Amino acid sequence: MIYQCILVVSILNHSAFGRALLSQQLPIPGPDAVAVEVLPYVLEGDEAYPLRQSLKRPYPARHLYNVRKLYNYRQCRACRIIEYAFGILVQQRAELKSRLKTRPENVSKIVLASCILHGIVRRIEPDNNIEEPMETQNSHNSLGADVSGRPPH
Repeated sequence: MIYQCILVVSILNHSAFGRALLSQQLPIPGPDAVAVEVLPYVLEGDEAYPLRQSLKRPYPARHLYNVRKLYNYRQCRACRIIEYAFGILVQQRAELKSRLKTRPENVSKIVLASCILHGIVRRIEPDNNIEEPMETQNSHNSLGADVSGRPPH
């Protein structure tokens, strides 16, 4: 696990995307109104990533009070859902199961096209969809507590 964290941070630090993210040069949209709150667009990461305005990560595990525990739960859940979605995409698109031998700008086009195709298939064949994990179907954690909504600031 430690090696994986070092590898992730190394990739982030040495990629054009990572350098743009860390220097706040990525064209991330400004905050938008969602329901009654104005919320920023952010990228979700784990403990391996540095904390930035546009890159969120969990609070350190020690000395957590309830609001931070709830934030960590939701943040971890968001990361798992994102990983699950990419897992579905890779499962359905054979070309994504191995290393793509093409230029980086083509890789992003392939991934985007795969996402679009996945969305089209879900609309055309709704009965053929892969089921969501139980965790994403309700708003209760394993203790039965309601975890819907956003924790207070």
